[in-house]
Amino acid sequence: MRIWILLLFFANALVAQEVTDADGDLLPDTDNVRTIDGPLTNVDTFIKKITPFDVSKYPYVESEYNIMLGFDSSRGASFGFWPLLDSLLAHKNFRINVLHFGGSHIQADVYSNLLRDSLQSMDAGMAGPRGLVFPFSIIKTNNPANYSVSFTGTWEGHRSAVSYHTSNWGVTGITASTLDTLGTISLKVRESCASTPFTEVKVLCDTASSYTVELLPKENIMVIEQHLSLGYYKFKLKQPTDSIHLVITKTDTTNPAPFELYGIIMENDEPGIAYHSIGANGSSFKSNFRCELFEQHLVEINPDLVIISIGTNDSFEGDFTEDGFMAKYDTFIQMIRAVNSDAQFILTVPNDSYYKRRYTNLNTAKIESAIYKLAIKHKALVWDCYKIMGGLRSSKKWNLAGMMKKDLIHFTYNGYILKGELFWDAFKRSYQNYLDSKTATPANKR
Repeated sequence: MRIWILLLFFANALVAQEVTDADGDLLPDTDNVRTIDGPLTNVDTFIKKITPFDVSKYPYVESEYNIMLGFDSSRGASFGFWPLLDSLLAHKNFRINVLHFGGSHIQADVYSNLLRDSLQSMDAGMAGPRGLVFPFSIIKTNNPANYSVSFTGTWEGHRSAVSYHTSNWGVTGITASTLDTLGTISLKVRESCASTPFTEVKVLCDTASSYTVELLPKENIMVIEQHLSLGYYKFKLKQPTDSIHLVITKTDTTNPAPFELYGIIMENDEPGIAYHSIGANGSSFKSNFRCELFEQHLVEINPDLVIISIGTNDSFEGDFTEDGFMAKYDTFIQMIRAVNSDAQFILTVPNDSYYKRRYTNLNTAKIESAIYKLAIKHKALVWDCYKIMGGLRSSKKWNLAGMMKKDLIHFTYNGYILKGELFWDAFKRSYQNYLDSKTATPANKR
């Protein structure tokens, strides 16, 4: 039985009861403020339950590198996120929001979902809602297996990663549009997920269009808010649920503009951990810079911990340079910090890969170098998947072991599960280093 003890990645103080101003916008709740001190009554119990991940049956894994490293020599112990995690484990009175950015590896949501389930299952009362999702099925691309989607109407997909696509984009980097007078989208979170049912739904969309959005059944709706300036409909529910049914109706048939959907956030008011994953096939830093609504939507997530798994698609760009990549990465981090200046970061080095299955990707080593430099600047941790795999050309070994697909870029299902297990193990052990540093005597501290 896996016992997960730590991890989390973004969060914002969640409130027991929301307070709104005259315009219906949320106001801060001063009665539910996070505390980052006090007795950590649960931590010792969790630590005793940590079970190291057994890598002995994976001889191609360079396990000595499976640790979160970064901006100093503490092997993760001085990471600024740990006190927040400590407080949540001890008090369980606020929300931590984790946000995981990536491309196709994250759109598939296999290893990121393993991380989601692991940290939401680490203790009773720690599970949060599913968070941000996108109904990929409606635009005929792969949908994560942990929620199902059905729909009616004709929908067209637009990705910021495709240079000839034009649209408005938000934080997901992907937009679904329709010109139909009536369309529906149904979504259900599968029972196997650790995420808790939700009591609030935010539909990120073009609220100024000639369409209206309804959530059914109407009997379960307590409050409906349309935030034109913020770009979403918000539905507050009477009873928790694990499914939604949206009805999109055109109200002005003379207006030729389409309805545009950017994503759906499923929330509740309970403390715990919400793990939002954002990935669209082909995503890069350049494609994220095309998203004009990025920061506007990011405010609705307000991440505490951000995991960035971007870089492979950047490495295939014809004008790639280490300095250019580092500048784009740094700009991306600053975009996130503009929303939450206290956000903490884990930067993941991309896996080894081949270009068109024939050419070794020499740029991954340059990306690795850039990421370690950025970790020092931003006091971030680094999880070095490239080095853990074995470095240059190691993807062929993983392919022979059945862990990587023939394209030598993407993992198989079992490969993604192994990747998630390794990340989780590294995260736990780095957190353990933090706890050990707190209990060490001054004479024993390095």
